[in-house]
Amino acid sequence: MKKVVAFFLAVILVIFATGLMGPLTGVQAASIPKASATKITLYVGYENYTIRLENITSKAKVTYKSSDEKTASVSNKGIITPVKKGNVKVTIQISQGGKSYSSVISVTIDNPYVTFAAKCDALDIGQQFNFQGKSYGLKNTDFIYSISDENVAVIDSKSGLLRAVGNGTVTVTVKDKTSGKAGSCQLTVYTAGSKEVIENKEVISTEEEEDPVARITREGNHVYFGNYPQTEIKGKALTDKIVSAEYLNGFATVNGVKIQRITYDQVTNFEKKGWKGYRYFKIEPIKWRILDSSDKELFLLAEHALDCAVYNDTRGSKDCAWENSTVRGWLNLGKGHLKGKEGFLAAAFTKAEQNAIFKKTIKNNKNSSYGTDGGKDTQDKVFLLSIEEASSKTYGFSTDKNNKDVKRIAYNTDYAAVMGAFDDGKGATWWTLRSPGSEGANCAIVYGGGRIEMKGMPNTDHNLGIRPAIRINMSIVVEK
Repeated sequence: MKKVVAFFLAVILVIFATGLMGPLTGVQAASIPKASATKITLYVGYENYTIRLENITSKAKVTYKSSDEKTASVSNKGIITPVKKGNVKVTIQISQGGKSYSSVISVTIDNPYVTFAAKCDALDIGQQFNFQGKSYGLKNTDFIYSISDENVAVIDSKSGLLRAVGNGTVTVTVKDKTSGKAGSCQLTVYTAGSKEVIENKEVISTEEEEDPVARITREGNHVYFGNYPQTEIKGKALTDKIVSAEYLNGFATVNGVKIQRITYDQVTNFEKKGWKGYRYFKIEPIKWRILDSSDKELFLLAEHALDCAVYNDTRGSKDCAWENSTVRGWLNLGKGHLKGKEGFLAAAFTKAEQNAIFKKTIKNNKNSSYGTDGGKDTQDKVFLLSIEEASSKTYGFSTDKNNKDVKRIAYNTDYAAVMGAFDDGKGATWWTLRSPGSEGANCAIVYGGGRIEMKGMPNTDHNLGIRPAIRINMSIVVEK
């Protein structure tokens, strides 16, 4: 009898153990140890890069190997040192839990250089443009600016503010006095308001009369408000008329459609290479998701990642507080963004629309998992969601931050993708939250699958999608 009982007990234990192993295997599969980055760019003589690993335990054994130590070496602590220009692959071998894993980082090593944060290829006489130097792989830069012909344009040597004074084409140069490195671009100045044909290219004015009224269009739980470059024009849709139009400050209107043209130098993510010339995008109404509403106010989140921007462009800084972040400046004030173009607020909204956006107190709480300080509260019109807002049931999200919430999944516009926003291979992007991550050098993010990453990503990451949030005054806007 005892043998029979023992037999049945053994069977029950096997069944119980099998039931447990199923879900455990699933958890393990979702926690594969790997490098947090798959592609990076480093500069000769500049900063080293410390490889960051995800889902790693204290007992894991890790080894690192560079495919070419003469181009970039890697230490046994995972520190990559750039040596000379070239490309290498760093392989990370991880032994953990009785299993072996491999992760590879593609490393591009470039020489330091100087360029412009944004380039202006055409102005009317009397117009101004503020050129700003941008360096890669250089420290303690001190920029000076010069012009090849002061009969065409004059430029302040210290600030980079240029004013067009006569017809012609000039070379604008920025030079770093510390390193001696320089960059330049061409600028053509036309007669103000002219519609002349130059080299069979029609000069199409970008000056349009703004609608004095802020208008929104409702569509279910969404509204359309403001405009931004989104859909890329390519293939048969990219007609000769679009290509040959004269673009002033990168914009033209062709057949009633406003178009933005960008060059490779305007791409936020300097790691994303592989195309030359120009790319063209339609300026289209922005689709917003309604997170909360009342008769007086709408709380809106961009349905898609509209752009790609670095959270903090101060290399080496540990300050990741929203109040001092580069992305906050770009969203609201037009400063600090790598492309150097006007800020999102000015680019996306007319003056009437800007007036219809509330300037609200933005609460910047500490990271609830790591205790990282979120900095002071701010007053902003445009902002990014916090960890708390992105996990609020009131706003339609799962309260479980680790849950792969479909309501948190976002997709890039064509424009955001070209600017360098991450794509998980299924079309979903990683998008930035304003809350800090596990340390001051990190910002919290939402992964492509809709899970909030409390640890975050380095605040200098150039691959993160941007989903702006705003609150609009319903007593000012007019519904179409």
